[in-house]
Amino acid sequence: MYRTVNTDLSELKAIKYDIIAFFSALEIKSMFEQFPDFKQEDRRICVFGKAAHKAVTDSGMTVNIQAGTPEAPSIAVALENYLKISNERA
Repeated sequence: MYRTVNTDLSELKAIKYDIIAFFSALEIKSMFEQFPDFKQEDRRICVFGKAAHKAVTDSGMTVNIQAGTPEAPSIAVALENYLKISNERA
């Protein structure tokens, strides 16, 4: 048995992240419980799997980087692919 609990992230409120990665729908729920006014703005959202993807889009955000696919079986590969494409455009 296990129990999932939210970690207090309130000290991170002032930090600006370029990319936020989510591995599960519970993480998105937890983020909005702790930061109810969160806005995606220019941040990139990376997700692993269908459930996290659905939770992000259901919350009104846009998925920019998808992991858990044949082309990107892990978050690390998805980020690497995204950065390669982004750097080619720059």
